[in-house]
Amino acid sequence: MKGAFEGKNSGQTDYNLFMQANSPYARIPMLKSEAATDTCIVDSLTVTKGSLASTQISRTGSDEWSTNLSIGSEQPPATPTVGWLANAIIENNDGWQAGDNLAVLCFFNNFLIYDVPRCETEYFEVTLRTNDSTPLSGNRIFSEDILYMLDGKLLLGPYVVGRGPAGVAIIHTRRDPQLKVSTQKIEVLDDQFITPRLDAAFLDECIESYGLDSQVMLAPGGA
Repeated sequence: MKGAFEGKNSGQTDYNLFMQANSPYARIPMLKSEAATDTCIVDSLTVTKGSLASTQISRTGSDEWSTNLSIGSEQPPATPTVGWLANAIIENNDGWQAGDNLAVLCFFNNFLIYDVPRCETEYFEVTLRTNDSTPLSGNRIFSEDILYMLDGKLLLGPYVVGRGPAGVAIIHTRRDPQLKVSTQKIEVLDDQFITPRLDAAFLDECIESYGLDSQVMLAPGGA
C-alpha cells in the first residue's frame, strides 16, 4: 500500500518499512509446503506508521466491534452526508481536520484454495470534506456496511464482522503537503487460523519440514 509510512528516506519504499516494522515480530509458523503454495494468514501486523493518533477497535459485544471515533451525541439526520460526517468527526475527535482521509483496510481469511488459506484484501475510503453534500449511502464504506453509526460511535458493519476470519485497520491520512498517517496494526477479529499454529508441536513440525532439527533450532544459541 502506498503512502503507509511517514518519513521514508530516499530509496526506501513502503514495503521496506513494512518489513522493517514487522519482521522481528512475525509469529505464525508455516510448513515448507505451505510457504511454497502462498499460504496467507491474517495476523496483527503494523500496516501504517506515522505521527497521527491511532484509531482503536475493540470488541463491545459477542458480534460487535466499535471504533473509538465519536460522531457526537446528536442524532444523525435522516440522510447523512459526507459533509455531516466530516464535521461530526472533526468536532468530536482530537487531531482530525477537513480534507483528511478515513480509510478501512480489510483482510479476509475466509476462503481456501486447495485447502490452503488465502487472504483477500479490500480497501475503502472517504475524504472528509465539510461541505460535501454527497449522501453517505453513496460511499462504499456505508453502502456496503463496512461501518455503521450507533450511539454516537462508528462500529464495524456486518460486511466485515460477518465474513469469518478477518482483520481490520482504520487509517487516518493527511497530506499538508507532506504525508501524515496514523500508526495502525491489523485488529484480528477471529483467530481460528492463528491459534493452532502457536502450538509447540506444530512449530516443531514446521522447523522439521525444512530438514532442520527443531531441538537444535529452539535451544538457546541454536542455529
